[in-house]
This record gives sequence, C-alpha cells and structure tokens, in this order.
Amino acid sequence: MEPDVQPSSSLAPGNTRKPHGLMKDCEPLDKIKNFILQQPSLVMAVATVLICLIILLTVVPYSSGYGGTLLPLLPMMMRIWSAPEYADWQHGLLVPFIVAALLWWKRAEIFTERPAPSKSGLLILIPSLAAYWFGARAELTFLGFLSVHAILLGMIIWLFGWRVLGKLLFPLIFLGFTWPLVFLNEIIAVPLRHLMAGISATALNLLGVATLRVGTSLRSMGDPTAGIPDGHLFALDVADPCSGIRSLFALLMVSALYGYATLPKWWQRIALFFAGIPLAVFGNFVRMMLLTFGTIWFGSAFAVGEFEKPSAYHMAAGYAVFVAAIGGMVAFGWLLSRNWAVFLENLRMEEEALSEKSPPSDTKTREDEY
Repeated sequence: MEPDVQPSSSLAPGNTRKPHGLMKDCEPLDKIKNFILQQPSLVMAVATVLICLIILLTVVPYSSGYGGTLLPLLPMMMRIWSAPEYADWQHGLLVPFIVAALLWWKRAEIFTERPAPSKSGLLILIPSLAAYWFGARAELTFLGFLSVHAILLGMIIWLFGWRVLGKLLFPLIFLGFTWPLVFLNEIIAVPLRHLMAGISATALNLLGVATLRVGTSLRSMGDPTAGIPDGHLFALDVADPCSGIRSLFALLMVSALYGYATLPKWWQRIALFFAGIPLAVFGNFVRMMLLTFGTIWFGSAFAVGEFEKPSAYHMAAGYAVFVAAIGGMVAFGWLLSRNWAVFLENLRMEEEALSEKSPPSDTKTREDEY
C-alpha cells in the first residue's frame, strides 16, 4: 500500500506563489517597477533634470581650476584626481560608486516612500543654478562644487518631497566626499605637521630616545662633549604625507560609511565620524614611530630611502597608517554599539550573586578553638 502523500502547497497546481526567499529578493525590484509605472511623469522629470545636470558637469566649460585650460567640472576634477600633488583626494573617485551602492542597498526603503513634491525645493534649486552660473563666470571652482550639491538637494525636495529627502540624506551628504577641496591642504597640512612633530618628539623622549625637535624635523640628540653630533641616529622631517593630511579625508570618509552601515543611532555615527580625526593622527604617529626606530635599527637607506624613491619599508609604513587607524575605528565602533547600562547592571548582579554564594569568613583564632 502506497503512502498517502499530499502535494506541498508550494507545488500544488495553480499555486503561483514564489518561494519565500525568491519573493523576498524580488520585492525591491517589484517596488521599483511599480514606482516607474505609477509615476511616469515624475520619472521623466527626474531623467530630464539628471540629463541637464550631466551636461553641466561634462560639456559646459566652468573654470580652469588648477590648470590653464577652461574645462567642465567633471573633466577638471579628473585632472585634479590624476595629479600626483593632489593624491590626497583620489578617494573621491570611489564616492559616486559607493553612493550608487548605498542607493541600491536602500532601494526598498526609498521606493516604498510615496513622493510628495514640494515647491519649497525651488527656493533652493533656483538660487543654486544662479550660483553655478556666477561661479562659472568668476571661475570659482569650489562654488561650483557647492552649487551642484545644492542643485541635487533642491531637485530632491522639488520632485520627491521632504520625506524622501530623509531617506536620501546620508547618500547626499556622503557625496560631498567626491569634491577635491584642495585649498584645505594649505590650511590643514602645516598645523598637522607641527602637531605630529610635537607628539612624536614627546613620545620618543618618554621612551628614552633623546630627541631634539626643530620645527617639523626630529633629530636624535647628540653629545658635544663626546663629539657626537645631533642626528647621528636619525634625522627625519614630518613632511605632508606624514602629517596625516593624506589619510585624514579618506579616513573620515571610511568612518562615515562604516558608522552608517553598522551603528543604528545618529549620535553614534556622528561620534565615529569625528573620531576619524584623532584616528588619522594616531595612524600617522604609528608611521613616525616605525620610521624612527627603523632608521635607528637598520639605517636611513633601508627605513626611509631617497626623496624621489622611498624605500619599500617606507612605503609599508604608509600602509600601516590605515591598518592602525581602521583597527581603532572598528574598536571604537564596537564600544559605541555596546549597551553599557545593561552591561554594568549584569556585572552588578553577577557580583551580588557571587557574594551570596561565598561562605561566611571564619573569624575565630586558634586560641578560641582551645
């Protein structure tokens, strides 16, 4: 006698339900499709605005920037990104792709929100277009960057509304990392060099390595009575790469992205973002220690190399900046994510439980026993 086997509901004839996992994967795509079908005029308006913005960025000449040729904003940015003297800003190349990945990751939330266009967006959009035109006439490159960002902000509010803006707020803010604000190099680099030189000199002296600081240079202290000159063990200068300027903006970008992906609350994300500043200083401090002790132990040729051709050890020390800083970022993010109130309460309860289980202490002396 054959067993009476009932067909599974998912395999029964006429059952058109998709398997749960497949249906879950298809839901965001269905929402995008439904959004396009239900809002064709809105989709056309968005496409038109984006095409106009692309033409502004790629075709219409804006300024010469840091070169002699008048270029649109995007080609000018490509020129800055490819210049060795502006290597600090090459991370901006990755930002548009990261923003696209964020939009795809959050696509279900974005397309679930019903658009509520607001004319208040025009109060941002129209002045932003005027500022873009003025920046082009005056060749104010950074005004162009700010104007494009403001144009995107006004467009989102005008076409989608404030609630959709809330869903797109972080990707829109994060897009700011794509702009090469090279004028900050001159403002930040010199103070960072002096700060790094001071921290490194203090740490070396505390470690017992007599160090003399002259401006942004560090030298081992000599002994005139013994005929030993200053710098006989090491002589290093805290140049711009060692100041932290090259890692600062990249680490701020990474910390913002990591906080958004791993931390649930905005205050935690903001705290982790600003922690990127001391983490960049810490990472470059590790680099200076590696270069200093590498010079002491193995010589300057091995640890530093030449100005035009740094040694392999010198290059490896540069990567140590990011290893140390990202390690610190992950550790700080873990600390922020803990529920310390619950942790301390559990610790208190465990201590009380242990104290209740411990036997009472025997206070009798040997004389009392007799």
